[in-house]
Amino acid sequence: MSWCRTWVTWEELKVDHRDGNVRNNAPQNLLASCDICNTYRVDPARAAVGRQRSPTITLNAQTLAIAAWA
Repeated sequence: MSWCRTWVTWEELKVDHRDGNVRNNAPQNLLASCDICNTYRVDPARAAVGRQRSPTITLNAQTLAIAAWA
């Protein structure tokens, strides 16, 4: 699962670095990421452009993708 909680396959997977340091390849610093999150996660407004959003549910003022609620 990536930053946006989108499930990615092995073919789609991009390896992202939690701390932004591409030289820090410690296992706890690595995260599976979709291409959009890997590229634009520091700029959420740009990440939303072109991404197909999965259906969401809002409950108690919290909105999450259906997969996240599951």
